[in-house]
Amino acid sequence: MPYSLFKKVGLFLCFLLCSSFLPIAYAQTPFLGQESLSILTVYSRADILWLSLYAGALLALLSYNFLLFITLRTISYLYFALLVGAILLAYGAFNGLWFATLWSNSLQWHELSLPIGLILAGLFSIQFSRSFLTTSSRYPKLDKFFFRLSLTFGLALVATPFAPLIYISFTTTILIIILCFSMLIASIKTSLQGNRASQIHMAAWLTLLLGIGLSLAHQLGWLSNQLLADYILSLSTLFFVLLLSLALAYRIIMTRSQTAKFHQQVIANSNAKVAEQVKEQTAELSELNQQLRQQEGVLKKLAFYDGLTGLANRVFIQEQLKQLLIQSKRNKTKVSVLFLDLDDFKPINDEHNHKVGDEVLKIIADRLQATLRDSDVVGRLGCDKFLVLLESTREDNHAPQQVVNKIKKAISQPISMDWFILHISTSIGMAHYPNDGDDVASLISAADLAMQNKKADKKAKSQ
Repeated sequence: MPYSLFKKVGLFLCFLLCSSFLPIAYAQTPFLGQESLSILTVYSRADILWLSLYAGALLALLSYNFLLFITLRTISYLYFALLVGAILLAYGAFNGLWFATLWSNSLQWHELSLPIGLILAGLFSIQFSRSFLTTSSRYPKLDKFFFRLSLTFGLALVATPFAPLIYISFTTTILIIILCFSMLIASIKTSLQGNRASQIHMAAWLTLLLGIGLSLAHQLGWLSNQLLADYILSLSTLFFVLLLSLALAYRIIMTRSQTAKFHQQVIANSNAKVAEQVKEQTAELSELNQQLRQQEGVLKKLAFYDGLTGLANRVFIQEQLKQLLIQSKRNKTKVSVLFLDLDDFKPINDEHNHKVGDEVLKIIADRLQATLRDSDVVGRLGCDKFLVLLESTREDNHAPQQVVNKIKKAISQPISMDWFILHISTSIGMAHYPNDGDDVASLISAADLAMQNKKADKKAKSQ
């Protein structure tokens, strides 16, 4: 049930319970054991009306805070409801209200009800203040004192039915005075820290002490105002419980406000933490993507390029030739395939070592790339065999033989090693699309065959 609804229920209960006590004004039950004596005989109708309103207000506060305890499960509301009930018991016993309306046939209980009510009020006010001021965690020494004082009230409660009433009354009075001053000191101590709820708690005990002081002043003859003396104690008690109820309500508001701020702070910290985590994860993902791109480049290079020369490998050069043929068929252009085989390359590996042979292959690859156009493609088929793809355009003159001559000239340049100079030559076979073939295999095969014929012619001439 929402707190605002409890406020409406509480006001309704206050009105209902106040109204329910109005019939006491017409009660004709015996009062204080006097035969045929009505409560109207002792009190005027105005007094009875005040008693009814006072008792109804306390009953409404008791019911309201007990309902709050059931809903919120906060022990302070239970202690406050019990405190109000004890005050109601003591006040009705003091004015003879309960004897006139509830237990007119029990004079012994009537005599004990006042000290029992006062002792219970003191006991429950201690427990309420310990819970409300959280003395167990904030003020351990003060909490120990309140605990011992509550034990003293408990012993006095147990002794009440057995000890003489005059001793019980004296002990109860001393305990109540000690309680009021100790509660006032505790409230002042907590109020100095800027706790507004504790300040309201302090005002409640100051109000009660003022009422008790003025009542004692009247008893001692220091105060002659009879009207003030008749109502000061009940008014101070009523304001006392109202201020305590206000302190509880204020603490609810402050607790909710602090809880809301705490939740906002938690959410803000959580959002900042999430943002930081997202930032870190984004940086990690960016770094991971960079690594993946690098690895992808390495894998692509391993998959499509020759590891020694950096040229396109057999698989990639064949795939490029396939794409080039598709494009040439669409554009109606020509494609020439040059098959290169270095002459007498095996003796270089045999005489010098494979390291020299590898260095020669890298130099040849660099010379091929430097000689060809950007649009031309060169790849290594394996060992000392290379493949060059030439595509003609409508703007240029397709002259593959000129390219062959440039390649031979570039390769024939001396290669200077550490302590010797090498002279390399090459045999180049050509095949043309579409004259010598219209697919990858036929064109490479035709170029290879032409290369072998060139190599055979060289051997024949050298012999």
